[in-house]
Amino acid sequence: MLHSKKRPVFLASALLALAFTSGCGNTEEPTPPPPSPPRAAFTFQVLHASDMESGLPATEDAPRFSAVLRVLEAQFPRRTLKLASGDLWLPGVFFNAGGDPDMATVPGVGTASAGRADMAMFNEMGFHAASFGNHEFDNGTREIRNIIASDGTWSGAKFPYLTSNLDFSANSDLKGQVVPAGTELDANDPGTSLHNKITPSVIYTLEGQKVGIVGATTPLLPNISSPGTVVTSPADPVDHDGLASIIQAQVDALRDSGVDKIILMAHMQQYVVEVDELPRRLEGVDIIIAGGNHAVWADADDALYSGDTATVEYPQWKTSKSDQPIAVLNVSSNWHYVGRFIAHFDEAGVLIPALHNPLQNGAYATDAAGVARLAAASQVDPEVKAIAEGVKAVVLAKDGAIFGKTQVYLNGLRTSVRTEETNLGNITSDANLWYAQKADPSTVISLKNGGGIRDSIGTVGTGSNPTYGPPAANPAANKHEGDISQLDIENSLRFNNDLVLVTVTAKQLEEVLEHSVAAVSPGATPGQFPQVGGIRFEYDASKPAQVLDKDYNVTTPGQRIIKAVIVNADGTEELLVEDGVLVGDVARTFRLVTLGFMAGGGDSYPFPRFERENDGFYNRVSLDTNPGSNGFSDEGHEQKAFADYLAAKFPASGPGYSEADTAKEADARIKPVSQQ
Repeated sequence: MLHSKKRPVFLASALLALAFTSGCGNTEEPTPPPPSPPRAAFTFQVLHASDMESGLPATEDAPRFSAVLRVLEAQFPRRTLKLASGDLWLPGVFFNAGGDPDMATVPGVGTASAGRADMAMFNEMGFHAASFGNHEFDNGTREIRNIIASDGTWSGAKFPYLTSNLDFSANSDLKGQVVPAGTELDANDPGTSLHNKITPSVIYTLEGQKVGIVGATTPLLPNISSPGTVVTSPADPVDHDGLASIIQAQVDALRDSGVDKIILMAHMQQYVVEVDELPRRLEGVDIIIAGGNHAVWADADDALYSGDTATVEYPQWKTSKSDQPIAVLNVSSNWHYVGRFIAHFDEAGVLIPALHNPLQNGAYATDAAGVARLAAASQVDPEVKAIAEGVKAVVLAKDGAIFGKTQVYLNGLRTSVRTEETNLGNITSDANLWYAQKADPSTVISLKNGGGIRDSIGTVGTGSNPTYGPPAANPAANKHEGDISQLDIENSLRFNNDLVLVTVTAKQLEEVLEHSVAAVSPGATPGQFPQVGGIRFEYDASKPAQVLDKDYNVTTPGQRIIKAVIVNADGTEELLVEDGVLVGDVARTFRLVTLGFMAGGGDSYPFPRFERENDGFYNRVSLDTNPGSNGFSDEGHEQKAFADYLAAKFPASGPGYSEADTAKEADARIKPVSQQ
């Protein structure tokens, strides 16, 4: 019997009673039997996940994930594809631990290098393919090569990376890994021909049946990561027609070769693209696996992680351009769920939605309760466990390096920092401002992107109404409850962005604020959403949003900023915007500290245009004293600024930080007037 996600349900068949009524010589015709249910000509299962982005919790979550994966795979031992739809790693403590010399002795890792512990886990779990997300590019293409390519003592990726809309031909790091599309492999004995390779598509055979897989990466890539000379198409990130045409060309090539069952792994960041935009523009695609959105997708019987609430039904059934069914799949991030879709096809290679059974399909939680439901405790992959334990040993010392204290949970949840002000956003913005003012006392504003905060600092209880508290004690590291350690800081501020000072006019500052809330919309979690210090503002998301072109010029002025006030260190305030109108001299200037990522145009912030137009007074100054290095103790970076700020303002010897996170309607620095 196939495992269900809850207690087994036993169904009894209902018998049709055919009633014959006689009277006055009349006899009714018997009721015809119901039509027979459709039958599948071929069935296989897809086990999938995306956005694993290992942080410290992965040392527990990834081994449990491996156990759930093993149990589900065993139910279709020769008819399973295991697919990862992008963001397989993220710079941070887990990622960096792969470079510790002690990791060289861990099975599967070989030569120590950042990110290799992450990749080794995917290798051990036997994934068939991955698509490129955006975070693979965060440390540049040389780092990707270090992770996916073999160097003799390191295997690299033991599967292909798929993407149809990235051009690597001008990139010296990765162009040698690219191979033509459509290589055919046996899913149960794939060999090594596509290990370490990059390709638009691959064909896997499952007991004689061909399944094509195509990859696609968000066109936002140049704005949210660091692809360097890798060219992303289409150039316009909202050109969905252009994106679909690129994907369709790869799909058509597979169909021309006789493949009639096709999966698209499309890491698009906001699931509206995979759910609403691509299905109606594509034909011949049967399954789309989304990525990058971190939303909790589940069906009604799925048992979720503590604190999770389903926001999207699993799967989303859509119709293709040629009026055939498409199943859009996704599960939440960080090793928390294995997505399971059992695909039933007819003789023509068309998906049969009528055979979909929610009891066996959906999101399988990988917490302890989820493992117990599947009786999977004995199925933890031992090598995945060894890798996780190796990482844990490396980072233990960092949890004993204490820099501050908090009485409250510091909210770094994705759904919060990308949609509202949070206390972690506030304290880290204040830290950047404090640090910048030591270098330049004229600095008055701190602005960072919510997408740069990757995790909370604190603990979450279990149950349907979990409690949120300060960091837990770690006696093994001599860490007390509430202590904020190096590990906490690195795990939360994983990118460790450099800090940059710039000067902007009042008009430019208004543009920056308009851009910061331009992507606010129902269900969206845009990385550009701000966290701020030295300023407070109100915005109305029901009003028109500012639109920038590729050169950061304003093509549609924004009308969302209703009020904005500069808050000086001495408590005095200066009005910037009132009733949606810029107040005072539009050319007056403000010194601002931001992240190097944003100053370079990251998340499409218009700072590069300001530098072009006003280089004389713009006066960009990086606080990074050791360019090229990104360590915890490197001056001029977020982690160092936060650690120093904590030590100065909220030391472990004192009462600690006490500003609890507030609901959105009670926020003071970033206040929504209304939402769409």
